[in-house]
Amino acid sequence: MGYKRRAQVVFLSGHADGLAELAMQWTDQLASSWMEARGMAPLSEKEQQVLSDEDLAWADVLVTLDAAALADLPLLPSRVQHRHYPFERNGEDEASLHQRLRARILGMAGGMRLLENAAQMED
Repeated sequence: MGYKRRAQVVFLSGHADGLAELAMQWTDQLASSWMEARGMAPLSEKEQQVLSDEDLAWADVLVTLDAAALADLPLLPSRVQHRHYPFERNGEDEASLHQRLRARILGMAGGMRLLENAAQMED
């Protein structure tokens, strides 16, 4: 069902490492009732990702996934919330990184569930 409408989340990675796309996939699998997601990352390590005005207008929340994305963060509209979940690959194996990302997505969905429960109790 969801709280009023699904939250629109943009996951931004500063590297062409698939992390933003993985966050989008986890969101679709685990939290599609609560959130819809877009994953944004450069197509190559030499290319810098630029969020479009359309992406920023669409987003409720922008989540930066690494230091490079945080450093390149554009000025956000006042209604867009920013969260930084650092997922640097400092020797961490892929399975562990994926599980940490999965846990963050589940945490975000849990917050949405709490908002919906609070709204239902007010009615």
